[in-house]
Amino acid sequence: MTLHPLNVPDATDGSDSVISQEIREIVALFDDGGALDGLVFPEVDHAAFHALISDVNGCGAGVIEAGKLLAEARAALATAESMIARRAQLALAYARVYAADNPALMETFQALTLSRRLARQSKPRRRRKRAAMPKSAASGKSTAELPLVAVG
Repeated sequence: MTLHPLNVPDATDGSDSVISQEIREIVALFDDGGALDGLVFPEVDHAAFHALISDVNGCGAGVIEAGKLLAEARAALATAESMIARRAQLALAYARVYAADNPALMETFQALTLSRRLARQSKPRRRRKRAAMPKSAASGKSTAELPLVAVG
């Protein structure tokens, strides 16, 4: 895991720790067989480092889980916002039909509009597809390429 600028771990790089490579290299000096193996400085030794590593990894796992929950909550919010925007558009359409014979009421509804963001959000996105030119079964050419023949 790597840390982003906001110290949020990223589990996409395949490592199992939120601890930077530089810190792991320093900790390795105090590990068995490391250059500082067995040395104990105030608050700095093999056991102290590994207790802190456990804490950091636990917190990092919590951040990753919270990030997943946040992404799920954002998706649910977007869905709910889309649903209420569609419902509001439908309500406004019904209200305008209902008020068609009542100019005062119609004026009230004419003043109501959904913001562009909400209106865009409520419409399903559709992609336009270009229609393929029909091909002649015999020649494999599109009908636009076939010669005109006068029928007599």
